[in-house]
Amino acid sequence: MKYLQNVFQGRSLLKCKDYTPAEINYLIDFALHLKELKKISLTNI
Repeated sequence: MKYLQNVFQGRSLLKCKDYTPAEINYLIDFALHLKELKKISLTNI
């Protein structure tokens, strides 16, 4: 996963066609992960 984190650094991508399928999947999975972390942190308040 460390490789994919650095792949986006310095890139300005505005269209889906600028991403590979693996990068799109990574971004979706990461967004879901962040959403879950937010949900967990809000329930612990």
